[in-house]
Amino acid sequence: MALFKLTTGVFTGGNVFNLRSCLMPHLNSVTTAGLKQQTSQPLSIPEKPKKPLTPYFKFQGQIRNKIMERNPNIKIIEVTKLVSEEWKKIGEAEKKRLESEYAKEKEIYAQNVKNYHDELTPEAIEFLRKEKEVKKQKKEKREMKKLFRETGKPKKPGNSFYLFIKDNIDKKEYEGKSYMSLIPTFAKLWATLEENEKEKYIQAYKKKYDKYKKDLLKWEESLITEGKLERIEDKSSPKSSFSTSRSKDRKHTE
Repeated sequence: MALFKLTTGVFTGGNVFNLRSCLMPHLNSVTTAGLKQQTSQPLSIPEKPKKPLTPYFKFQGQIRNKIMERNPNIKIIEVTKLVSEEWKKIGEAEKKRLESEYAKEKEIYAQNVKNYHDELTPEAIEFLRKEKEVKKQKKEKREMKKLFRETGKPKKPGNSFYLFIKDNIDKKEYEGKSYMSLIPTFAKLWATLEENEKEKYIQAYKKKYDKYKKDLLKWEESLITEGKLERIEDKSSPKSSFSTSRSKDRKHTE
């Protein structure tokens, strides 16, 4: 809290500097860790039953180590191919035996799942629902990042304060100190920086941001041309970071 109070009065070209936007990459990791800790709190939750392995995967588990022992330098992809070849060689009787075992294990699994759900308290059910939602959001975020990389989405430039940090963080007096630990120091330096010096970073940011807006429009045009825009929007809810940032950037360009 003290860190944010410290920078409340810091300005960048008439706008109050948003420290959170500069720290977002670092805050994301902190938030993720916090979520993990929150979703690891002890509750009366029984261990969820594991699905039985299908006949093929059970066979793979039985033979995989033998293949690797015989071929110590073999690559994983080659192991998979050899397992597939060995599977084709086994007789129908062996396959039927594995399938029969699998059918019995599925029945046991179904009963174990029923017992598992019967043992869950309302608090545990709500806890698991939230945990599932967190996992879903993380998965969607990973998929969006992958799509952005694949389609070459331009990266938003760091603001003027970020550029100031970038220019100074490699100085000898800051050697061995972490980025996060230096933020309060740089915030104080930024607040007392001469206006002409500060203006230099503000203008540098504006120049980078203008280029970013042009690159973003070109990127969106390329998505439309290549028919990829719908693919991204299908994965974006109205409240997603893509929809929000796209709307904000469009306002800047109008």
